[in-house]
Amino acid sequence: MTELEKISYTKSFIDIFRQDNISNYKKQTQARDELKAQFRIRIAEINREIQSGSFSVSEALVQKLEELSVSLEKHKIYYFPENKSTT
Repeated sequence: MTELEKISYTKSFIDIFRQDNISNYKKQTQARDELKAQFRIRIAEINREIQSGSFSVSEALVQKLEELSVSLEKHKIYYFPENKSTT
């Protein structure tokens, strides 16, 4: 195999790999979008239940949320809002 053939083979392999990755990225994006949509629907349902007073919380859930809160207090979270000015 000549050097030119090796280069051509390598380029074609990279192209195939790139195409596979693009396909995987599209599938992952679609799965994330579906999950976000389901999450939004469920959060809206929970919000309606809370507002109507029919939402009940299990003691186990409250305990887990308290543990999570304590755990998150140890981490610094930085929020940088997007600059939406058009100047």
